[in-house]
Amino acid sequence: MNAALGRRRRQRRRQGADDRKVPVAEIKRLVGLELDKRHNQADLGPDGAHFLEMHCDPLGQSRKGPKSFSAALPDGHPGHFVVMTCAVQKAFSGATATTGVVTLTPPNGTDCGGLRIGYGNDPLVPAQSPTAHSDSLFPEATIANAIRGTNKIRIIASAIRVISVDANDDNDGFLMAGLSHIGIRAGAGYNTYGDIVANKSSSYTFAQGIVVRQRLEPENLTFHAQDVSALTSPWLNGNFPIVVFSQLSATANMWVEATMTYEVLVSDEEVSPFVPPVRGFEDELSHLVHYANHEPWHTEGNSFKSFIKGLFSRAKKVFNFVRRVGPHAIRFGTHLAAAL
Repeated sequence: MNAALGRRRRQRRRQGADDRKVPVAEIKRLVGLELDKRHNQADLGPDGAHFLEMHCDPLGQSRKGPKSFSAALPDGHPGHFVVMTCAVQKAFSGATATTGVVTLTPPNGTDCGGLRIGYGNDPLVPAQSPTAHSDSLFPEATIANAIRGTNKIRIIASAIRVISVDANDDNDGFLMAGLSHIGIRAGAGYNTYGDIVANKSSSYTFAQGIVVRQRLEPENLTFHAQDVSALTSPWLNGNFPIVVFSQLSATANMWVEATMTYEVLVSDEEVSPFVPPVRGFEDELSHLVHYANHEPWHTEGNSFKSFIKGLFSRAKKVFNFVRRVGPHAIRFGTHLAAAL
């Protein structure tokens, strides 16, 4: 009897194992789906991964600041070049103005570019214009001035961060993200707010803060002559991030951080005796640009680490990351590699 019972138990176990087997046809189907997914993903090597990390996090909030990491556009351009990252910080008080716009000026024929805050009138009324402005040039002026003027440049990353440094009682007001090709100044006067802020986002509270980064346009992928001056309008080198602030308290204190990374074409004489960097090349650069432009270009001022984590998670679904070997191979961007 015990023997018969044992046989029935073994039969039931074998039958259960058979029921759990995946049919060969189903295995083939699943393998085919996985291969199709890999085939539809764009290949992205270390050069592209470096650039993606730098462009989407220009302020280096997931690292140790904007100058902790540098990358060039991996388009294989043959010219000698250097990559420059400039950064500036500025405090601005509601006692000066409770409404206005924060933007950047590019390197140009008269200065090295920097942060510009325009204020006066209401930035939410398109026909009105600023009546005053406050500038803070990039402190890297000595280096930037050395290559200013005839050198062609392309601006591959820039960002502005605005946060409150007050107690909750002084956190009234809101912030809006925008992108602009038009500077605040127009010769001796000012452009209208409608021209300056052509593309606005939904608003954030002043307590939340805001981070805004540029997007990649054709002007950012091509080397251009530098603008004649900080009064040039529109800019020759693509769009820039902009922050509109409104209805702040007169006792509010705003902290602004800004950065800009650009490539400069240099001659053989200018680059000597230095060893110029080797530019990478990504076969599917258009996919990289498309992906970067479809990621969020603004977020809360104090939530960037979670934003970057989401960026890396989404990138794994879009790109097939490949490691290339050779004399010029480099590692993935630190945080992007950790997410793979």
